[in-house]
Amino acid sequence: MRRWVKGGLAAGGVAVAAGALRRYLNPEPRYSPWEKPPYGVFEKKVLVVGGGFGGYALVERLTELTRRRDDVGIMMLSRENFFTFWPMVAGTISSDIDSLNVAQPLRRALITSGASFRRAPLKHIDYDRKIAVADGARSSRTTTSSSRWGRSRTSSGSKASRSTASR
Repeated sequence: MRRWVKGGLAAGGVAVAAGALRRYLNPEPRYSPWEKPPYGVFEKKVLVVGGGFGGYALVERLTELTRRRDDVGIMMLSRENFFTFWPMVAGTISSDIDSLNVAQPLRRALITSGASFRRAPLKHIDYDRKIAVADGARSSRTTTSSSRWGRSRTSSGSKASRSTASR
């Protein structure tokens, strides 16, 4: 009987030590993805312009790569809060496909993954000063805001113009 008790205590001690070692070698991030500070607070900033499939996939991948880093902030700037899979739109007309499968919201998915989201149309980009200027509507007045970045990727899709095209 004593052997079983000693063996159980030894196994429990090994399990506790293994858990402590795992926590030490793989510490939890300082913030949960949805508790991260605002984009402007971060030392290193990545700004992604465009909320289509390319922009969304880039932000998702970047948040995976920087999940355990507290010095990198990622923000998506998009005119709309959703992206649409246009080839499936015809299927919604015939009721073969639910409309929820065609248009996906961006804000909730990006915030829970650890990125910031700003819904505003882009006015222009100053590449020399690394500033993106966007229009935004709050209540009844129109405001203009600018976002600084360290790295930038423009994913403007099929509606690129000279003022927003990436260099």
